[in-house]
Amino acid sequence: MTKLVSADTKCWACAHTSTQIVHASVNVALDPALKERVVSGEIFAFRCPSCQHVTHAQYDCLYHDVSKALMLNLLSPEDADKTVHALAGALDALPQRELYTLRIVHSVQDLCEKIFIYDAELNDGIVELLKGLLPGQDEELKGSQLRFHTLDESGALVFAVVRSGTHVQFTDVPRDYYDAVRTKAFADLENATHKGGTWLRVDRNFVAQYLTNRNQRPPQ
Repeated sequence: MTKLVSADTKCWACAHTSTQIVHASVNVALDPALKERVVSGEIFAFRCPSCQHVTHAQYDCLYHDVSKALMLNLLSPEDADKTVHALAGALDALPQRELYTLRIVHSVQDLCEKIFIYDAELNDGIVELLKGLLPGQDEELKGSQLRFHTLDESGALVFAVVRSGTHVQFTDVPRDYYDAVRTKAFADLENATHKGGTWLRVDRNFVAQYLTNRNQRPPQ
């Protein structure tokens, strides 16, 4: 269920501290409108009652989509292990926990990207791998950060290309390329992300460790 709690928030503009309502958890199956508020960042925005300045503040939030058997836990890196341990008992009672995809993310941007990835029915490990590979294969993408955004009408993967000090641009990757990476070149990466009922941080560090382990395996 969606859980609301109160928290003291300090305005970045006037330093006034006020009590705001925050979402400790959101259940988008029970309240679909919440999903749009998450991906738009609205639930992380607070208006100061003193000066009316709007501050965007990140806080811990559990995103739950029952229809996709998906839980995304937005946590600060410092509190992640402690919070996951505290959730262990509650998850033991979760029906069909082994079918759930459980992910830990550390920023609102990462949370939204995971939502987009699972809406597109893609594997987040393969997407993270592509985000690392593409800047090394395309001169125009060097020095940029890629974030998955959506699928276009042809099924191609559309990535936002983020560079400091410039407007966000977009690039697309043919679906055939994604499928070849997923089923042929790196099929074992997808398997590594299918640990049902286990909290995983599937990010560039996860992929880097996977590639290190893969390179250390003896040839078959």
